[in-house]
Amino acid sequence: MSHLLVCELNMTDASTVARALRKLGFTEVEISEVGELIAKNYNGSENTACSIVVRGDTFGGLADLALKRQTSGNLALYADDMDIVGGLMRVAHASNNSSRAYGFADNLALWYGTLKAEDSVTEMGMMPVTEWVSDKREEMRVYAEYA
Repeated sequence: MSHLLVCELNMTDASTVARALRKLGFTEVEISEVGELIAKNYNGSENTACSIVVRGDTFGGLADLALKRQTSGNLALYADDMDIVGGLMRVAHASNNSSRAYGFADNLALWYGTLKAEDSVTEMGMMPVTEWVSDKREEMRVYAEYA
């Protein structure tokens, strides 16, 4: 039986989360900085005031993937527990931009941190270079090259 999974993430930048989702192969990511998007849960009920939504029909999911801003400023992930191990991971693994050693949320966190590091390097006027540390794809390295 499906259950709604809610997990507060240590991520505050919605645009970087959306970029991380795109890196994981989700091409249709809706974003609203003011949290005006509506997502559908597996039972047909609505999840309102969402900042980011990936429609379930784009990844073969039972429900939409949604992220909502919390009072802490962090984003919380709302997803069907069956989608976490099903459609979401299928898309992420097919993108060839994920670690098979990690679950969906861990891959999202990996890319979020990597993109934030790349942004910092770019802000310093240098060119970021990102690479997987090993064939196991458990860790990424970002380093700077002078442009």
